[in-house]
Amino acid sequence: MDELQRGGAGELLEQGCDSVESIDGPDGVEVGIADTWVGGHPGGA
Repeated sequence: MDELQRGGAGELLEQGCDSVESIDGPDGVEVGIADTWVGGHPGGA
């Protein structure tokens, strides 16, 4: 992918991560998502 494609794919992934507020685990454990970072890299993900 070129730089523009990596940027677009990164934006889509970041929007998906931003939509997650928390994750429910076993035994009622809840993990809150405080921050996410998505970036493109010439070598891949």
